Amino acid sequence: MTRRAKRAVVAVGVLLLAWAFLGVERQRSEFDASYHPFIKVRPTFGIVFVNPLSTDDAYEVSRYDQLDAEAREKFAAFCWSKHGLKDLRACAEPYEAEFLRVYPDAAKPSP
Repeated sequence: MTRRAKRAVVAVGVLLLAWAFLGVERQRSEFDASYHPFIKVRPTFGIVFVNPLSTDDAYEVSRYDQLDAEAREKFAAFCWSKHGLKDLRACAEPYEAEFLRVYPDAAKPSP
């Protein structure tokens, strides 16, 4: 094998490893979305993962109990890839706590 072919094989291997172990969390907000890279706990072919509990919109309170089937499926893929958790309630707790820390009025019942 030539030197150029060896470099190509190494480059393809590095790209495949990066694809398998690097992910991007898409966080939505009221007007746009932001992307935050993370290292996956387990290798997957997915790159962009949506966390429906991570939102900057104070009026859109997303709690685990309020997620529909599609959002729970996305959250399950996110939790498995980023945290290695299959227990979605355990995965949701820190995100809900952070939301309530930022928006303490969201925990109060509306009149």
